[in-house]
Amino acid sequence: MTNELATLSAAEKAIEVASTPEESQAVERIAAAGIAFFRKQEEEGLGNLLKAWEVFFRARRKTTELIAPTVRQGQHGREGDTYVTFLADYGLDKKQWSRRTREAGIEWQTVLNYLDGCGANEIDPSIAGLLKFSSGAGFYQSSESVEWSTPQWLFDLLDTEFKFKTDVCASLDNAKCKVYFDEKMNGLEQDWGGACWMNPPYGNEISKWMEKARQSAMDGATVVCLVPGAYETRWFRESAQMGEVRLLNNGRVRWQEMSAAPFPSAVIILAPKKRASVKFWSLEQPNGV
Repeated sequence: MTNELATLSAAEKAIEVASTPEESQAVERIAAAGIAFFRKQEEEGLGNLLKAWEVFFRARRKTTELIAPTVRQGQHGREGDTYVTFLADYGLDKKQWSRRTREAGIEWQTVLNYLDGCGANEIDPSIAGLLKFSSGAGFYQSSESVEWSTPQWLFDLLDTEFKFKTDVCASLDNAKCKVYFDEKMNGLEQDWGGACWMNPPYGNEISKWMEKARQSAMDGATVVCLVPGAYETRWFRESAQMGEVRLLNNGRVRWQEMSAAPFPSAVIILAPKKRASVKFWSLEQPNGV
C-alpha cells in the first residue's frame, strides 16, 4: 500500500513537469495501475481510489494539451485527414481523440465536483461518468438503459388528478396514453397541448425534454414530468423555478426494470400560470409493485 501511494504521489508531481505526450501518457499508465490496485482495497474506502482517478484525469488533460498543436497542424495537411497519422503515433484514433477533447473541455472544478460526488455516493468514477455528469445528467443514470417504464400505480394516481391526453415520450411497449409520441415520431418535434405525461430518457437528452416541457407550458400545455431528483442540474433548477415540484419522500420508487431506483425521484408539474413551489409528497407505494 505504501509503495502504491508513493508512486501515485510521484506521478502527480510528474504531470506538472511533463513536456511531451509520451511523458504524460506514462503518468496515465501509472495512474491507471493505481486505479486497478485501489479498487481491490475496499477496506481503505474510496479515498485512495478517488485520488488515483484525479491523477489519471490530470494526466489525460495534459496529454491532450500536448498533442493538440500537432493534431491541428496535421488537419491542414494536403489530404485534410493527415491528423489521423499523428494520432496513431500516440495510440489514438479519431473516436478516442474526440472523447479526449470533450473531456479536456470540462472545467477542472467540475471534474473535482464529480469526484466529490462519486465519493459521497460511493460510486466508482469513470470517463463516461464524468462526461455524463458534465452534461447535466448528474449521478442519476445508474442503469445502462435510459428508458425506464413508468410504474403503473404512480401514473394512475397522477392520471386521476390531471386526466392525461398525450404521452409525449413513449414507445409502443410502454405508452401510458392512447395518443403518444414514440421515437420515430420524436416528441421533441411535435406540438404538445392539453394534459401531457412525460417520463423522459434519463441520460444526456433529459435537458432537451425539460426545455421542451417548459416551452410547451408557456404555450398553454400542462406537462407532468417524472424525473430524477437531480437538484444540482441546470434543467432541474430552471424547471423548479416555473413549476410545482413534488419530492417523493417515501423512499425510492420501485420500477419495472429493478427493485428500486438508484436515485431519488421527483414529479415536476409545468403549466400556464403555475406558481413555483416545492413540497414533499408522501405516497403509499403498493406492495409487490
